[in-house]
Amino acid sequence: MIIDDLNIVYKYCPKCGKLFIHEKINLFKCNSCHHKLYINPVPCNAVIIKNSIGEFLFVKRKYEPAKDKWDLAGGFVDLGDNLEDSVIRELKEELGLNVLKKDISYFKSFAGRYLFSDINYYTLGMVFIAKVSDKALAEMTPMDDVKSYKFFKPEDIEWENIGFEVIKKAMKEYLEQQ
Repeated sequence: MIIDDLNIVYKYCPKCGKLFIHEKINLFKCNSCHHKLYINPVPCNAVIIKNSIGEFLFVKRKYEPAKDKWDLAGGFVDLGDNLEDSVIRELKEELGLNVLKKDISYFKSFAGRYLFSDINYYTLGMVFIAKVSDKALAEMTPMDDVKSYKFFKPEDIEWENIGFEVIKKAMKEYLEQQ
């Protein structure tokens, strides 16, 4: 697989090993075995959490991509997860938070890209809002791929240090609606 700045380009069919034909931006076709490979977005989530004094929770990423940059808590949807379960799982894995389904609500979705190990993954990020008590927030611990966390007042958000454009866009749209 090679990458240019616009597309993922697969050279060989995973079924028979023959050369692929890049038919459309998201479709690769094998003329030998007629296998079609569609490039579809990878589902992921991000969670907006606000404490009782109106500050927003950001996590500092421990690993690439965007190592040491601010992000919202969240991650990829695992096989077998629905979106809500993936939000609950990610908050538990990253911060030790126990959040119930009734305490999360859907905000909006955003298309994005995630460059990892020289492969550009197209993502569909579903952003949720979670209600978490100040007590639970005071007891959370950075775990998994979270290095640390910080609460920001809206006017103090470090926009230039947010790791992903899609997170900037989501937060700006959320703040505009408040």
